[in-house]
Amino acid sequence: MSNSTVLSRVEKAKRQHILAESLAKQAFAKLCATEPSALSIGHTEEGKPYCPQIPAALSISHSEGEVVVLVGPERARLGIDVQHVDERRSYHELAERFIDPGRAEWILKAETPLRFCYVWTRMEAMMKATGKPLLKLLATPELEGLPLASSCYRTEEGMFVLSVYGCEVTLPFARPLFA
Repeated sequence: MSNSTVLSRVEKAKRQHILAESLAKQAFAKLCATEPSALSIGHTEEGKPYCPQIPAALSISHSEGEVVVLVGPERARLGIDVQHVDERRSYHELAERFIDPGRAEWILKAETPLRFCYVWTRMEAMMKATGKPLLKLLATPELEGLPLASSCYRTEEGMFVLSVYGCEVTLPFARPLFA
């Protein structure tokens, strides 16, 4: 992999991060009838995003040009994750190494990495909502009855899995604004 490829991926991630924060400000501004320019997005020591001017919950995710933002009531436990399904990649080693044996077996039976991304996004959304470590969540059998929803969709850029943890939420969604 050349340095220009690495730099372009880094630059792409920076742009997605900027877009995500802009969407978050727009969502907060709409909820509070204020201007997005009057708001800022900060990050806790753990890296969790928040808006210092507005007491509300916030979760952000981006992958391969897709950007999603989830905003909810201040004390809401919510999380969102989006993941590009790289159909050229095998996730079997990661599944065997990090994921609970029951779910890993389900993933390994698949002919596609879609199942791995489904499990990964669900656990990542849960991690963002609960603060529990991702590796611990991946290694634990999934509990029934969680406020967790997942969907799969396809864009020109490929297939994506989106998982949301929480309820009573507003979900602004943006299509990629750049390649």
